[in-house]
Amino acid sequence: MVSPELWSAANSFRYHRPHRGNSWPEGGKHSKDRTAQYHLLSRLCYCDYCQAKLYAWTRRRPASAYAMRAEDYVKYYYVCQKKRSVKYDACEAGAIWREALEPVVLDHVLGIYLAPDHIMRLVEQANNSFNSRPDLEREIEASERKLATLDGELQA
Repeated sequence: MVSPELWSAANSFRYHRPHRGNSWPEGGKHSKDRTAQYHLLSRLCYCDYCQAKLYAWTRRRPASAYAMRAEDYVKYYYVCQKKRSVKYDACEAGAIWREALEPVVLDHVLGIYLAPDHIMRLVEQANNSFNSRPDLEREIEASERKLATLDGELQA
């Protein structure tokens, strides 16, 4: 037999599902202070095999028989929509480890957008948009005069 004190101590570690309409207790299984993992490329990349969008997928599996905490065995992946919502075997593609995919994609994107020729095209577009407004100087002067008039009225 188990003493009532030991029984209540052991049961204090369990999560009790709240009744319908009630929220989880603070600090419970689904508490609001739990931070979600952010997957940068979720729904932006596509599967090579089935062309479906890639979604975030969290896998919780012990890294070893001695893993005791959740941080020891949580892995983050991307999987295609068919694998995630239809059936895991619906697509031949495997899960892609987040830490392997994101740096490669970011390096590629930054290589394109930080390339000198791309930056020069952006500078030219900005200059052309300013040069296409010859009346811009007059509008600035008129706004400054209006501000000076309003400032004089406020001080009077």
